[in-house]
Amino acid sequence: MTGQPPETFEALYKRLEDVALRLEDGNLPLDEAVTLYEEGMRIAQQCSVLLTTVEQRIETLRDAYEDGPGQ
Repeated sequence: MTGQPPETFEALYKRLEDVALRLEDGNLPLDEAVTLYEEGMRIAQQCSVLLTTVEQRIETLRDAYEDGPGQ
């Protein structure tokens, strides 16, 4: 454990954009391109997990609101 707070979705997404731009440029040695692709896939997975967590929180809040008093 590094003790560092997890990165925000926005920071991860920005890094993913940067990786994608570098890959799209196409002026990379193959090994560097593969390394960047792997990093991009890891970042995309992290973003997906964060989005799923947020969706679950929203669903929980929606359910609590719908089941709340006065309904």
